Amino acid sequence: MEKEKAVEPVGLEAMRANYPVVAAWLRAAEGWSGEEVAELGETIRLAVSRADQEAMAYWGRWLADWAGVIQGFTDQVRAMEARVKAATADKRHGN
Repeated sequence: MEKEKAVEPVGLEAMRANYPVVAAWLRAAEGWSGEEVAELGETIRLAVSRADQEAMAYWGRWLADWAGVIQGFTDQVRAMEARVKAATADKRHGN
């Protein structure tokens, strides 16, 4: 039987950096309401204020996972934009 890999905890600074990115994405791309995003923020703040290590680990990982998905998607979009820009430049220069 394989031993489960330990998940590294996500620090508060990373959570603070990830939250606005994730919150904006949830509003813009996932259709969350402002109230839902505010409730999420309050839930996370409550876990931090209570120093609830289990909840903080959960929410830290949840935010980090979402931030990773968002970064991956953003990277793909930027790469596509660069290819389109390069192709457009090539056409303008007759290549």
